[in-house]
Amino acid sequence: MKIAIECDSPLLQKSLELFLKKYIVDINSCEFVVSDHVIRDKVYFLISQDKDARLRVPFTKDKLMGTLATFYKHVLKEEEQKVKELELVALIEKLNRAHEKQIEKLMRDFYEKKQ
Repeated sequence: MKIAIECDSPLLQKSLELFLKKYIVDINSCEFVVSDHVIRDKVYFLISQDKDARLRVPFTKDKLMGTLATFYKHVLKEEEQKVKELELVALIEKLNRAHEKQIEKLMRDFYEKKQ
């Protein structure tokens, strides 16, 4: 897991840094951000008292680690799915190019025979 931590609460920030120190990387290298607020343009794990939070405050280290592990598996599955979709798109594009070439050849052959 490569995690960045970005919290408005200094107490939560420091606690997460202590609990997750072996997983912390800078925000540009992370797989997701752990935060107490919504992060735009990044996958994020929300910790707050909101009903939409992945983890609600207060929490234990064990609860944090378990919930993060589950979330991380979900993130990995989504990434694998994106890779598979990109591979499928590439295969479809390759087939389309091959068919275009076949159609062009058929049309050339057809019009050359008419002349």
